[in-house]
Amino acid sequence: MMLLPNKWNDYAMQYLKLAESKLLKEKKLDNSEILPIIYVARHYVELRLKMIRKISKVLNGGKAKNVEGHNLESLWNGFVLLIEQVLKNNNLFDTKTQDGLYNIGEFIKSQTGWDDDSKHYAIHLI
Repeated sequence: MMLLPNKWNDYAMQYLKLAESKLLKEKKLDNSEILPIIYVARHYVELRLKMIRKISKVLNGGKAKNVEGHNLESLWNGFVLLIEQVLKNNNLFDTKTQDGLYNIGEFIKSQTGWDDDSKHYAIHLI
């Protein structure tokens, strides 16, 4: 039986592969390459947050809906409450998990401050 590719996953993974391939193959990056690499890596994170948020809604008994917006902090804030509920419902939520989610949230918040919708990164791709 042939397994068909998961189009959403394939789409998101291309952003990660592009960023990784450039970062891993090059010993030294030209300054003009940094923002485009950040842009594609950031877009990967955005797509993953949207996908996980959609899945966690279903796991909490809701309906899968498209997740709108590009602000990573807003996406994270909507996601983290849902994922905490899934973990609690399955007795998988503890202080270590809570601390980990908090640290991820703080990192995302620190990266969102100056470019809340990725437009500043995208300008450098033109």
